[in-house]
Amino acid sequence: MKTSAWLLCALPAVLLSGAGAESIAPGRAADYLPRYDIVWRTPSHDSSASMPLGGGDLGVNVWVEGGDLLLYAEEGGAFDKNGECLKLGRFRLTLDPNPFVGGAFRQELDVREACIRVTGENAAAGRVTAKLWVEGDRSAIHIDVEAERPIALTAAYESWRYRDVNLAPEERPATGRRSSIFDFDGYQVNVVKRGDTIEPGEGSLVWWHDVGREFNAFD
Repeated sequence: MKTSAWLLCALPAVLLSGAGAESIAPGRAADYLPRYDIVWRTPSHDSSASMPLGGGDLGVNVWVEGGDLLLYAEEGGAFDKNGECLKLGRFRLTLDPNPFVGGAFRQELDVREACIRVTGENAAAGRVTAKLWVEGDRSAIHIDVEAERPIALTAAYESWRYRDVNLAPEERPATGRRSSIFDFDGYQVNVVKRGDTIEPGEGSLVWWHDVGREFNAFD
């Protein structure tokens, strides 16, 4: 059984490169790419242990935590009115029965195919593989799931920008609060970080960030 899902959104491309000055004969470059593949045998504790994946103007971080497949998504030009480059949010895929707990686990970054494969196998779910890849000519992330047995997939979108927030001067980067609005460090006026608009539909979910009509002092 094969299930496919794709996300149409905007995120930053991640560039992968190999070091070294070894001479490679024409037509044989692809033969050398597998040496740069990365394989993990255990899931991650959090997003700090995530794999990068990109294509076109999109970039994602992929990891498995607590049995769920998660990814952050971002686009290099997704700036808000304050000049902060925003992550689009976090996506969570939950499988039932769950193949990523209590059994064999493998997460691989395949450099040649520009994809990430996450494979889990246990007695309840059998063998399941999720393949993630990003299109190069449009803003789309694909997640293809192949399973030996029938399996249920639940996809969730998670955003921390669910309301507007006033970022007072004492909450700027110099005081330790996590924020990338460095232009406003020391700016003695409240800065508003806008919330996202999220609208569920039938079999779909739409969200966007409105930058508004006003301009900040650094445009």
